[in-house]
Amino acid sequence: MVIEVVVIVLVVIEVVMIVELMVVVIGVDGVMVIELVVIEVMVIEVVVIVELMVVVIVLIVIEVMVIEVVIVLVIEVMEIVEAHGVDDEVNIYIYSDDGDEINIYIVMMVMK
Repeated sequence: MVIEVVVIVLVVIEVVMIVELMVVVIGVDGVMVIELVVIEVMVIEVVVIVELMVVVIVLIVIEVMVIEVVIVLVIEVMEIVEAHGVDDEVNIYIYSDDGDEINIYIVMMVMK
């Protein structure tokens, strides 16, 4: 079994309520960059945990209206990750406790 390490880096730049999310997926095939500019989005916490070849990305977003934009980001990440041989091992959890915050968990088994 060949283990391929996929590193996901989230760069958050906040300028006057404009948040730029840059997702860089690094694989053996090279570096692929997806850049999305999200307006009126406040990312208050970005936690990336790498443990036991499992990558967990936690995005806590204020404003429920940005759920569509975040879903687009999630889909883009899934497409790139799946292209690196992760296949169906990408699980996404989206939920909101109080309606003001959206917690998005992207859990990927990085193994090929």
